[in-house]
Amino acid sequence: MDMNLSSILSQNNRINNFNQLNNYFIQLGLNTANNICQAYTISDLRQKCNNIVDQTEYFDFNAIFLCEDKFFISSKTINCLDSIRNKTYIKSELINCGNNTNEYQIYDCLNKSGKMITYNQLSYEYENKIAFDKAENICNSFTNSRTKNDCHKILNNSYFLDIDVISFCLTKFSISPKILNCFQIIKNKTYTVINLSQCSQKSTESTILDCLLSNGYLIKPES
Repeated sequence: MDMNLSSILSQNNRINNFNQLNNYFIQLGLNTANNICQAYTISDLRQKCNNIVDQTEYFDFNAIFLCEDKFFISSKTINCLDSIRNKTYIKSELINCGNNTNEYQIYDCLNKSGKMITYNQLSYEYENKIAFDKAENICNSFTNSRTKNDCHKILNNSYFLDIDVISFCLTKFSISPKILNCFQIIKNKTYTVINLSQCSQKSTESTILDCLLSNGYLIKPES
């Protein structure tokens, strides 16, 4: 089989697999929120909860779990669901919000944290979440506080990361300040298997980064 065709088929299989996972987790979040609504015995609370779910395209399942863990099935849970709807969170954000004990501090933290996503962005949301978690773990591995902060700043100014390219950067630059330059170039871009194969053949930091800069496709957020 032609290598280019093989790479394209591999890329398509990867996309199809992630699309299946995306659909699963999208439905998981919505179904879980709906189950919470149906658990209310007071009709006014159930209706208020249903209205929030009906107006929501996406719930982060892990954020729903935080709401349940903190408030069980109460009126506070509904306020929590309203705070997280159509938003995605990385693990550290949910841990940080969960460390609050005051109800309103939790809402405020959830409102200020996470990123709003649109319907068209849901097609890559699951893969994006994995990529951000992996990149965040890399940032947290730095012992130098300035390097760690600079790394997190790049992530905070990104809305999309390609999981395969995060792995590529890690393979090429390990846990070193050089990986920040890699993150800066690949943020908000997606790459094909062929793109990464071409860049992998480069031998120096500058040629690798130049290759990543000149390849890939920018993911544009919905306005």
